[in-house]
Amino acid sequence: MALAGCGQPAQPNFVISLNPTSASVNQGQSASITLTITPQNGFSGTVNLSLQNAPAGVTVSPTSVNVTGQGSQDFTISFTTTSATPTGTHTLTLVASQGSLSKTTSFKLTVTPQPNFEISLNPTSASVNQGQSASTTLTINPKNGFSGTVNLRLQNPPPGVTVSPESVEINNSGNPQNFTISFTTTSATPTGEHTLTLVASQGSLSKTASFKLTVNQAQTQQPDFTINLNPTSASVNQGQSTQANLIITPQNGFSGTVALSLQNPPAGVSVSPTSVNVTGQGSQNFTISFTTTNATPTGTHTLTLVASQGSLSKTTSFTLTVIPQPNFEIKLNPTSVSVNRSQSAKATLTITPQNGFSGTVSLSLQPAPGGDGLAGQRDPHGQPAKLHALLQC
Repeated sequence: MALAGCGQPAQPNFVISLNPTSASVNQGQSASITLTITPQNGFSGTVNLSLQNAPAGVTVSPTSVNVTGQGSQDFTISFTTTSATPTGTHTLTLVASQGSLSKTTSFKLTVTPQPNFEISLNPTSASVNQGQSASTTLTINPKNGFSGTVNLRLQNPPPGVTVSPESVEINNSGNPQNFTISFTTTSATPTGEHTLTLVASQGSLSKTASFKLTVNQAQTQQPDFTINLNPTSASVNQGQSTQANLIITPQNGFSGTVALSLQNPPAGVSVSPTSVNVTGQGSQNFTISFTTTNATPTGTHTLTLVASQGSLSKTTSFTLTVIPQPNFEIKLNPTSVSVNRSQSAKATLTITPQNGFSGTVSLSLQPAPGGDGLAGQRDPHGQPAKLHALLQC
């Protein structure tokens, strides 16, 4: 017998909602959201989650949640894409079910292209000796907002071959960026042509480029040296000398006597010493002199110093300015006078310095031929004796 006013008991049920209801991700990334399940009429237990007609590569996780107790309950779920997920805006239909009880809600997922990059090398080949390095320009072209650290390595390189640097940093300008990288060999690197594979990677994203490296047998380095002068110029008077510091830097075990000479010097110019001895390692200093004579032409001369040992020869230049030798001229006024014995005569002596002449000038009298040098002496014919003045500096 049915009682009036009594209906069927309410069935357990639930409602669902998402917050937020939209998101934007790059291909291969995920969006996390909050799923709220509100149980009704004593609903509880496992609720299965799935996507209805999802785009390629889009999944939901977890695939189930457990509802217990009363009141709304929140769960964090993720919509995950792959690199194969089509770009664009997709309306996802989330299905939450338990047995025959099923609820749906929508979510708008915008998928943008995955950040990416391309690489190239210029030049793409080089030839080096064992133990040497080859440099090239690595161009990285970022796409879709790519930025950050890109790691560099060689894939299965020949023995002794390495790349440096091991990483480069890409800014977020979006423009192609250039980096100088080096492929370095050692004495153990096999000779011949090697195809190097450069791998540039960030996380799971990886790009490769090829480089042909020809390795030649290492050449034996011959003993050698370099020379320098300090200073490299000077000014002297005719007949004087100037000094300079000769710096000889030995290389690859060079040592022994180095001969010094001048190549086609002006008249009267010479170098001394004519040889120096190089010992040990490191730069060595020697004081050398460039000497002129009264016959050396005045003016500026470029001297070429030659330093040699056997067939090994080095040259360097030195600018030498030769100015005229200091000198002077004299005149007397008057140039003659007549006096009696034991008297004096006065005259004005004019000295004109030339070319920077200065200092003490000595004065003396030189007798005329046949005279005894006494002032006022008369010769046998009764004429006054001639006096010759010698002025010496």
